[in-house]
Amino acid sequence: YGGAEVKTTITPQKLANKEYIEVKYFTFALDKIPEKQRIVEDMSEFGKIGMYSKSMKNKLQPVLT
Repeated sequence: YGGAEVKTTITPQKLANKEYIEVKYFTFALDKIPEKQRIVEDMSEFGKIGMYSKSMKNKLQPVLT
């Protein structure tokens, strides 16, 4: 379905007075491609999660609110 590879440290100080941790990840919308147009190579996107995570690591950091 998707995922992300992120390393982060959440300390007790960062959690103070926070109610939520928003965790972000990638999803691959293969279901949006019409079934007759899908090819087995589409599945290779799942193997690129590490690459996507590295190139967009700032957008994947957990958000504490």
